[in-house]
Amino acid sequence: MGKKNLDRELEDYADRLSEKLINEEKTKDDNQLTSEGKKLWYALRLSKQLHWKGNYCYPNVPTDNEKAQILKKVINNLHYDNKNLFKESDFNEISERLIRSLNRLNVDLGIDPYFPKSLDKKIEFIEDENCILWLGEKDKLLLLANLLFEQNFILKSDEWLEKFDSNALKKIKSDPIDWQKNKYELQYLLRRLKGNALIEYPASFKKYFTVKGQPLKDLGGGMQEYNKLDKIDAILDQIR
Repeated sequence: MGKKNLDRELEDYADRLSEKLINEEKTKDDNQLTSEGKKLWYALRLSKQLHWKGNYCYPNVPTDNEKAQILKKVINNLHYDNKNLFKESDFNEISERLIRSLNRLNVDLGIDPYFPKSLDKKIEFIEDENCILWLGEKDKLLLLANLLFEQNFILKSDEWLEKFDSNALKKIKSDPIDWQKNKYELQYLLRRLKGNALIEYPASFKKYFTVKGQPLKDLGGGMQEYNKLDKIDAILDQIR
């Protein structure tokens, strides 16, 4: 192959790669947002110079600490000052992206996960209960929360992260985790986590979870649809 042909091939490859990356970013940007939500997200990205890196979106500044500080301010501003600008679904999606990105940085910085406190208490608030003791590595807990969110088992990964901690004396001040699948699937997940020596059971789980917005009375019962447990098994395989 002559030099000119090689140069042309390299240019064509670079163009295709650039187009692919642009399309992948657009897919991440537009995911689960309404047309109005997309406009608000793009405006936020532009004003704060946010850039995708894998599944996380970070400010374009040199250090992880600077990125984390900017994201924390953006999240607080979103939750406490501008929430009324967003439809609920858009707010939840954008908030989840930002909190997930911040807490990924916090793992590397050795900082506890950050969660803005809810200002509207639509369901019973958990206060002064001990966390569920997490016995595994912190990055595995973050991965578990993200996978459960991505597979639609939970609505927010931050709600999961706030209930589990390696410090058994840490207290919770947050809403319960709203589990989106069958109660038996939740029971199965918690038993597997216990069996894999990743958690210690609390005296009761009912204060920590709701199931599709309904209070959790206990973990017994539920439709035992064994064919639906493959996704949980696959998630657990990734955090071994």
